[in-house]
Amino acid sequence: MHSLLQHTIWRLLLWTGILWPSISLAQQITIDPEQERLSIAEYIEYYEDGSEALTIDDVLTPNFSVNFIPHDRNLFHFGITSSAFWIRFDLDWSQSNSGAVKVLELGPPKLVAGFVRGGIELYGVDEQGNLVSQYTLGTQVSDRELKTLNRGFALLIDEDYGSHFYMRVTSARPLRLPITLWDADRFRLQSVQSDSLLGLQYGILLAMIFYNLFLFTTIRESSYLFYVLTISIQTAFIFLDSKHLRYLLDELYRGSWYVDMSERLIYPLLVITALLFQRSLLRIWQYNPRLDKVVQLALASFGVVALLTLVPNEKVFQYLYIFLLILTIPLAFYSNLDAIRRGNVTAVVHMAAIGVFLAGVVNLMFLQLWPGFPSNVVTVNAYNVGLIAQALLLSLSLSYRYNQIKQEKEDAQLLAINNLVRSEQFKDDLLANVSHELRTPLFGINGLAETALAEFEHKDQNVDLITQNLELIQASGDRLTKLVNDLLDFSSAREEATYVKFRSVDLNSLITLVIAICRSLVGDKKVDLRAEVDPDLPLVAGDEDRLQQILMNLVSNAVKFTYSGEVVISADLTSDYNVTVKVRDTGIGIHKTDHETVFKTFEKLPSKQMNASGIGLGLPLAKRMVEMHRSELKLESELDVGSTFSFTLRVSLDQTRAIKSPDIHRQMIRRADYLQQANKEEVIRRPRFW
Repeated sequence: MHSLLQHTIWRLLLWTGILWPSISLAQQITIDPEQERLSIAEYIEYYEDGSEALTIDDVLTPNFSVNFIPHDRNLFHFGITSSAFWIRFDLDWSQSNSGAVKVLELGPPKLVAGFVRGGIELYGVDEQGNLVSQYTLGTQVSDRELKTLNRGFALLIDEDYGSHFYMRVTSARPLRLPITLWDADRFRLQSVQSDSLLGLQYGILLAMIFYNLFLFTTIRESSYLFYVLTISIQTAFIFLDSKHLRYLLDELYRGSWYVDMSERLIYPLLVITALLFQRSLLRIWQYNPRLDKVVQLALASFGVVALLTLVPNEKVFQYLYIFLLILTIPLAFYSNLDAIRRGNVTAVVHMAAIGVFLAGVVNLMFLQLWPGFPSNVVTVNAYNVGLIAQALLLSLSLSYRYNQIKQEKEDAQLLAINNLVRSEQFKDDLLANVSHELRTPLFGINGLAETALAEFEHKDQNVDLITQNLELIQASGDRLTKLVNDLLDFSSAREEATYVKFRSVDLNSLITLVIAICRSLVGDKKVDLRAEVDPDLPLVAGDEDRLQQILMNLVSNAVKFTYSGEVVISADLTSDYNVTVKVRDTGIGIHKTDHETVFKTFEKLPSKQMNASGIGLGLPLAKRMVEMHRSELKLESELDVGSTFSFTLRVSLDQTRAIKSPDIHRQMIRRADYLQQANKEEVIRRPRFW
């Protein structure tokens, strides 16, 4: 809009005759032999060719000159544009010495002289307006063109080369074109100084790359590898963006498809490698899976941008790249803030690193995209300074990461040692518990057998006593069998696929059996053991044997710690697909702080009131078996009120009820009587050596 308004005003002035009658020549720039450097951008005139169709012959027609308007800024800058720009300027050599040589420097521009649009064509015109010479900068076919590392295009000119010049400039990226006349000696000195700083920059970056690559091969930490990739891509960006590859290889300088594509692809790769490094360094997938999904989405988006670089017109991916970059910057900072909130010191250093680097990137973007952005030593070099500072700070963050890994290894070693000590203690406790539990029935068996033998040897045999002792021996043997079976069941529970066989189960029948088996456990206690189950309750899907073990363990546990009141097994249809089973008691209850402890293997609450027997496998085994039924064993309990254990089973799809014999569980019920008898220590005669 601004250039169009200027263009309209200048045409009006020209047609009204206010300007000079001769409009074929631009404002002349006087060559001062003592002047080392002169920016000529504010002395030029330009024309914006939106069609990009004009040729030098069209521009040199007498009537076309009216379209040129003066440029009033010291930097030729139009940001992202799809237009071609024609520039003209005149040099006055009258005050220079004979043989004076100047260097015309153009750039460093964001131009690509390859298969896509972009480049600078310089035309020389004589006093009559005839074209006498033309040259495409960057082709290096003329001895006058100088190869530079980071100073754009440079051409040696003198009075013989010409005084009237036209340039056609097109840019595949933001058009930012400094135009400067240098004293030849001063230009060489400045080039040496800038090349030395550039060499220092490359040296620091390469040192960081090889040092951290060595650390990666030593400790095999992925963060170091992603750091190497990140800094390598950023180094490659400088190498390509500054045309250093083209500087080394003239044939590539003239426009290679591979070089052009590399210079495009390097932009999305910058963000992709930086995100991968941050994700690895901060362990985002481990500490914040939701945030990690957003990071993965950002990576996928820049992957799409990388594919769009194959499209010949760079504008296709440039706008999407800038849009995604604007969204990714807050994501990078939030990731660090989230890690800092967790106490990650590495994130503090990393945040400082990306802060410095992003400041340089944002500065570079403004410098290239915003024509009004200040162009000075600070802003021009901000990106390179930010890149070096970022590389050093990221390396420092890795050192924090290394210390963190070292500390984690030491903690892991300490934990392993502690676990080893606990496992030894656990082994000793287990051996003591199992020995204690096995000793009681074994002593009982020995004592009862000794009594039975003595009675057989006595001439007045008491048959009832012998029978009772033999029954108690059988009960003690059954108790030993139960202890061994509990241990085997707990071990077998690890093989879930072969351990659980799902079938249709009648809970009413099963709970009735469990009540009959466990009734002898009540003994002389004033405890009402009963079931509350609807006889028409639907069949459930489960393993009948394992469900019986679950209920047996829960009921025996409830009876053991209930001294008066009731123990109730209930099963209710809570939805069309679920049946909830509960074992409720009015026992001594369990404190809230011990709700997790009771489900731990070989754990028993240290309560004298409980006087608990067993080795602490009942509830853990029940919990494991419930989980095998794709359910959860829940506990609700309060001290001196009672406890309720509950779990949910799915209704079976097969509701066919099998006809079972009423005597099928009779033997199991009879053998369960040993529990009551085995606990009556007054009828057990202890051996002499006890």
